[in-house]
Amino acid sequence: MTETMKKKGKTLGQIIARPFLWFFTFAIPVFIAACYGGYYEISDAGGGANQLSATGRVVNAMNGASIAQIKVSCVASGYVDGGDNVIDSTYSLPGDGHFELWYTDDNPCDSLLFEDVDGAENGEFASKTVQFDDTLDETIVELLHPLD
Repeated sequence: MTETMKKKGKTLGQIIARPFLWFFTFAIPVFIAACYGGYYEISDAGGGANQLSATGRVVNAMNGASIAQIKVSCVASGYVDGGDNVIDSTYSLPGDGHFELWYTDDNPCDSLLFEDVDGAENGEFASKTVQFDDTLDETIVELLHPLD
């Protein structure tokens, strides 16, 4: 009968671990709230804007190869070079030249501006602005080398 009986006393590890587990169970949410703020739900009762994206690829017009590190900007209507109508900017990715930009219904993207900002590092390409068409799933833009 003594073989089947379990020891009912707590081990030293259990005695020490229990207060630490209790502390961390209650302390971690406090630290998260202190660092990131409390949880709150954003109400969109006023019919706010939808978050939309413009995706596409940047390729070389001569051979169809993808081009990385091209600055792509989503600009609002009335954009003037160096102006403040840029809604979002990103760079085309290595590999497939993919890009993704974000805009909203109430701040729409009117055109896409493509700029080679790294110079001759991946080949020189002329800047180009294209009218943005939100009905397309993907915008493919071909860039040419600048005329000398």
